[in-house]
Amino acid sequence: MDHKIISPGRENRGLSTSINTMATTSRPQGPLSGRRAKEPLVNYLNSKSLNPNDDALNARLTIKVECGTKAFEHIVEAPSTTIKELSTKLFKPMKKPTSKSDSKSVPKQEPLFGVPLTRTMQTQQSKMPDLLIPAFLKESIRYLLRKGLGIEGIFRTDGAKSELRELIDAINTGEELNLAEFKDAVLIGDLIKTYLQELPEPLIITKYYPTFLAVEAIPQDLQIDALKKIISCLPPPHQVFLQELLALFYQVSLNSAVNFMTAENLAIVFSPIIVWKKDSTVNNNNVVELVKEMNKSAKVLALGIKEHQNLFPTKLQEEVERGHHAPEFSRKLVGHRSTIQAIAFSSHTREVWTGDHLGVIRIWNSEMCIFTKKIALNKGIIFSMIPKDDQMWIASSNCLQIRNLKENTDIVKEFEGTFFSLLLVGDVIWAGSVGQLHLFKGHQFQRVIELKTNKKILALVATNDRVWVVADTVIYIVKIETGEVVHEIREAHSKKINDVIVINECAWTGSDDHTIKIWRLNSYDMVHQIEAHSHAVLGLSVFGSHVWSCSADKSIRIWESSTCEKLSELNEYQHSDVILKATPIWNSGSKKCIAWTTSADASICLWETAYKIGLNKESV
Repeated sequence: MDHKIISPGRENRGLSTSINTMATTSRPQGPLSGRRAKEPLVNYLNSKSLNPNDDALNARLTIKVECGTKAFEHIVEAPSTTIKELSTKLFKPMKKPTSKSDSKSVPKQEPLFGVPLTRTMQTQQSKMPDLLIPAFLKESIRYLLRKGLGIEGIFRTDGAKSELRELIDAINTGEELNLAEFKDAVLIGDLIKTYLQELPEPLIITKYYPTFLAVEAIPQDLQIDALKKIISCLPPPHQVFLQELLALFYQVSLNSAVNFMTAENLAIVFSPIIVWKKDSTVNNNNVVELVKEMNKSAKVLALGIKEHQNLFPTKLQEEVERGHHAPEFSRKLVGHRSTIQAIAFSSHTREVWTGDHLGVIRIWNSEMCIFTKKIALNKGIIFSMIPKDDQMWIASSNCLQIRNLKENTDIVKEFEGTFFSLLLVGDVIWAGSVGQLHLFKGHQFQRVIELKTNKKILALVATNDRVWVVADTVIYIVKIETGEVVHEIREAHSKKINDVIVINECAWTGSDDHTIKIWRLNSYDMVHQIEAHSHAVLGLSVFGSHVWSCSADKSIRIWESSTCEKLSELNEYQHSDVILKATPIWNSGSKKCIAWTTSADASICLWETAYKIGLNKESV
C-alpha cells in the first residue's frame, strides 16, 4: 500500500515522503500508538527503540524523504497493526499548497496586551480613526472618572486575579464588552496597570529613561519645560495615552481626602510601569542604584500629575483663540454618598456648600476647589441653600435651618417644617413649602402667603417687583410688596416644572415634559418653546448671556438667550446619573468662571469657561 504524505511537524512545502507498507499477519497493536501530533515521525519511531530482530515483526515501513535534489530513506519494521495505525491515523494525504489569496479564513484579532502601543493604534485607526488610544483604555479611564474617584486605595489595591485574566482574554479576542456595566472599579484599575506592565516598550520609551530621571535634579522653574520636551519626543500614541493617564491621576489625587491616593502615592505605584529600562536586572551590586532611580522617577511622575494641565494645551485655550467658548471639564469632586441637590456659594468666605439627600453638607474652598469641612444635619433631604450676609439658610425635608458661615458653622436658628426652595429678595428670605410662601426678615418669621394649591413650591425667581413661583404645572406671579397673586399661568407645561430663571426681560422654565418655555415678564405670554432634552429638564442657570440646562438625560446644554440657539452640549460622561444644577462661581485665582454641576451620582464636576462678562464676580 503506497501513500504520499506530508511528514507531521514540517512546514517545507517542497518536502514529500513515500511510504510502502506490507501486511502479512495480524498482531495486537504495538508501542507506536499515542504519538504527539506535532512530534516528528522519525524521532518518534526511534524513541521507541524497535527491535528489528523480533520474530513477531511482520510489516515493514519505508520512509523516503525527498527535499530538493536530495533523498533520505528510513526503514522501520513493526507489527502490521502498528503500521496500519501509522498509515491511517498519523499520515495525511499531501494537499496542494494554497496561496494566501486562496485562503478564505478570517484571521483572529491581534492581542492588545503585550503588543506595542503604536502597532495597536495602526490597526485601530482604520476602524476608529477618531480614537487616539485603544478603545478599551478610553472606556476604562472614562469608567474610573465616573465611578472610581471615591474608592479608597484605588490603583494600590489589587482585585481578583482570575477575573482580571478573564477580562484581559476577552479584550484580546475582540469580545465586545460594556465596561459601564462593571461594578468593580478596582478591577478596571488593575486592567490599566496590567496593560502598562505588559507593554514591550514603556510608555515613556527607554531611550528617554535617563533624561526623565534627570528632570528631578534641575531647578524647579525649568522642570515643566523639560518634561514638555520629553513628552513631545514620544511617539504620538504614547503622548496621548500619557496625557489621558495624567489627567485621570490628577482627578484621583484631587479626591485624596476620600481615596487616600495623593499624587505622590500614585507616582509610587505607576512610575515603575510607566518608565523603566529594558533588559535591566536586579542584583546585589545594583539594587541600591535602582532604588535611587525609582525614587527619582516617582518624584518626576508626581510632578507631572500635579502639573498635567500645564504640560498639555487645553481645548478651552484653543477654542478661546478661535472665538469659541465651549466649557472644558476641569475636575471631579467626590465624598457625598447620595444625590446632591443643593449648592450655594458664599462670597464672604469664598466657600461652596453642597447638600445631599442624606442631610450631609460638604464645604469646599472655591479658590483651590478642595474639601474643607463636613456637617451632618440629620434633618432629612437638603433641597436648597442660600447665603445671606454671614449666614447660610438651609431648606430641608424636616426644617429650615440657619447656620453661621464662620469656622464653627454653629446653628443660629431653626424653624420646623418642610421647605423646598429659597429666595433672597432685598433683606427678606422667601421659603417655599407645600402651597405656602414663608417670609423671614433677620431671624424672625414675618408672614405666610397662601397659594391656591396643595403642590410643592419647587422654584422661585425675582423680577423687578414680583416673584415668579413654580408649583407643579402652574406659575404664580406674586407682588413683592403686598404678597398678592397678580397672575396665574395654568398648565404652563404639560408636566411638573422644576426650575425658573430670568434673563433678558424673559422668564425661562424647565419641565419634566423635556421642554424649556420662554415667557415675557410684562405680558406673561409664551414667546418660544425649545424641545431641549430627551428627558426632564431639571435645572436652569444663567451664565452671562447664556442659559445652561441640566437634564435627566445626563447632559448639559448651553443656549444663547437672545436667539434660543443651542451653542454646545456637555455630555462627556463625567456624570453617571441625572444632572440637577449648574452654578457659576468666579475663581479669582485663575480669573475664570467655573461651573459647578451637581448630580444624582453624588459627585460634583467643575468646568472651566471663558465667560468674562455678565457675571458678578463677588456675589455670583
